[in-house]
Amino acid sequence: MMLKIILFAMLFPTLELYILILIGQKFGAIITTGLVISTGAVGILLTKKNGKAVLKELVNTTKQNKVPAMELVEGLLILLGGFVLLFPGIISDTVGFLLVLNYTRKIIIHTYWEKIRNSKAFWELKEKLREEFIKKGVIR
Repeated sequence: MMLKIILFAMLFPTLELYILILIGQKFGAIITTGLVISTGAVGILLTKKNGKAVLKELVNTTKQNKVPAMELVEGLLILLGGFVLLFPGIISDTVGFLLVLNYTRKIIIHTYWEKIRNSKAFWELKEKLREEFIKKGVIR
């Protein structure tokens, strides 16, 4: 497992750089730099907008005395997508946008929701959050 992580950490940035160099050769340095900067800026705006929307849903779900499991998963994916968008590169930007955009994020969640829901870690986290919410008086 550690070897896979090390290989990924070495090969992924190399691949991203290679793709950016190819784009730079095809379209020029100014356009490539503009692409990197614009995807970062758009990514920040989308992350902020969608993060606020999910936070609002989370508060509404909590007010209904429910544990906001789906909202927490969405929030985590938006956070991860926003983080990935900080790194310059075409592959990382694509992954980041897939996680930040509502439509694609919901497809990803619904594709893997059963696996997530059936995992032991999910239920342990959900129960721990429920206990904390009850202790703090957020839900009954």
